[in-house]
Amino acid sequence: MAAIKPRKLKWDEIREQAEDFRQKFVHPADLVPVPIEEIIEFDLQLNIWPIENLLQTIDIDGFLSQDLQTIFVDKTIYMDSRYNRRLRFTYAHEIGHLVFCTEKKFNAVYFGLKPTGSDSERICPRMTCSGSSNRLMNLRDVY
Repeated sequence: MAAIKPRKLKWDEIREQAEDFRQKFVHPADLVPVPIEEIIEFDLQLNIWPIENLLQTIDIDGFLSQDLQTIFVDKTIYMDSRYNRRLRFTYAHEIGHLVFCTEKKFNAVYFGLKPTGSDSERICPRMTCSGSSNRLMNLRDVY
């Protein structure tokens, strides 16, 4: 399996891209808290899809779909207001993949699985631009 080697960003590049994002989507740009859910749904036109037992099953509370159109989140975290801060962090983290992986080329490792037809829409790899290990999850396993 080939290693994922993303281009390393300098701190100044990270700050610049984050500030560009705030200027484009947050009005006024210094607004706190950032209305991340509205940005996701209305500005970026992404879907938010809660999945039952995502955290318990694969030990992550959210991930961005392979087609970059949906943020999947753990349903318990999504439904329980005690986790609002964690949920907002997860949304912002996943949006970071869109902002900082500028080429929009995510590496997905299928570990020999070759999804076809409708199955390919149900298989969503955990994607990273940080180079940490990828995992494959089949949504049938967590429904």
